[in-house]
Order: sequence, then structure tokens, then C-alpha cells
Amino acid sequence: MIKMKSILIPFGVVLLVCSACDHHVDSVTNKQASHTTQQMTSSANQHESNNDALYSYQQYKELFNKSSTELRFPDAHLVDRTKDTNLVAIDAADSFHTRSFLTLHGDQSNDTTQKQLIYEDTGGDAFTIIDVIYLKHSLGKDIISWPSKALATAQKEQILKQYDTCSIAYDNILVQITRISKKSPLQLEQMQTKINAVTSYLQKELG
Repeated sequence: MIKMKSILIPFGVVLLVCSACDHHVDSVTNKQASHTTQQMTSSANQHESNNDALYSYQQYKELFNKSSTELRFPDAHLVDRTKDTNLVAIDAADSFHTRSFLTLHGDQSNDTTQKQLIYEDTGGDAFTIIDVIYLKHSLGKDIISWPSKALATAQKEQILKQYDTCSIAYDNILVQITRISKKSPLQLEQMQTKINAVTSYLQKELG
């Protein structure tokens, strides 16, 4: 039996929660306009055969599972993390026909390729969201994105001062750090602390 419920989200995004016989799926975020299954499967198989992951999917899962106790910040504490399968469905065309679900093989399964942790600052004013993402291709070891606040709009709009994000690649594992403040401008030093903790954790666990 499949159980599902939906809520209205802007732009028609629907959250579906389902549990099936063969695969226990707790939630599905459906951003899918249509399926092009044959094209998706062919492309996914081609990419997988030509590009072996540097870190296995099992290593990725172990890395995330340890993070709830091993990834610590001196000025924040863990308040939530991915515990169940959170399955995201997409329009295959939006992934260049690579997959229709954000899973290891692009199908409806429990092998999701994105997991999340949420930390709250000690003062309770800000949250840090850590997205740990599994890729089939290496991006090298690097900070690949940390947008500055140099644009005039970012300098002028208060709400943009309450948001910061940084992307760190560790071969085929991508970590997205997002900080959001409830009301006060974020401090550079607080993001730097999170970056240092994440890079140290990746080096310790993956070598």
C-alpha cells in the first residue's frame, strides 16, 4: 500500500511521503514535470561506466553517519539531521537526462545522494546547514565557491547580510555550508570557524 500526502509549495513543488513494498521511502519531493526514462537510464549508465567514484557510496554513508557525533563546532550544537530516506524526484531534462531521482543510480531507491545536518548557534540567533552530497565525478580538493558581499544590493539589503554560503569539494564528495541569521548580520569569523571544522573533519575521516 502506498500512503501519500501533499502540501502546496510555491511553483507547484509537492512533498509526497510514501512507503512502498520493495523500498522504504519516507518522503519524496516531487519537482518532476515529466519522465524521459530511457534517455535518463542510458546517460546514467554511460557516465557510471566511464567515471568510477573515488570514494564509494558506502564511504559516503559512513562519513555522514559519523558526522552527527564527530563534526562539531565550538559555537553551535546539532539540532537535526537526515535520519530517513528523503527522496527528491526531478524532471530528467533538468539533470541533462542523467537521472530522474537524486539517488545513486537515478531511480526510486533508498540510496539518496544528499543528506543534511542543522546546527544552531549557541546564542540561538543563527543556524548552520550542512549538506553532504555524493558525486560520481571528482571535483578535486578545494573551496569551489564562497560568494562575497561586494555587490551593491548585498551591501544595501539587510536580509542578504543574514545569509552566507560556501561549497567545499573533497574529490567526489561535496559539502555545502549555509548560514542563516534570524535578524543580525552574520560575522565572517563564524563562517570561517565552520569551514575549518568541515575541512578538518573531511581530512580526518577520508585522509
